[in-house]
Amino acid sequence: MKIEVKDLVRTYGRMVALDRVSLTADDGEFLALLGPSGSGKTTLLRIIAGLDYPDDGTVFFGGQDATRLKIQKRR
Repeated sequence: MKIEVKDLVRTYGRMVALDRVSLTADDGEFLALLGPSGSGKTTLLRIIAGLDYPDDGTVFFGGQDATRLKIQKRR
């Protein structure tokens, strides 16, 4: 299933964890997230998994908006 994130923003107080992050992972594609500690890798994965929500931006699964979809409904 294609996964897209568009313009994700996530802040924790004054700290900006994600600032307009976008990416696309096509069905069957493998990706690696690389970066230093504190660069937002875990935050991005938590938002995609539905364990956290962005302040702004959208998460799509197979073209459908899943940004506020509860974790139990993400399949």
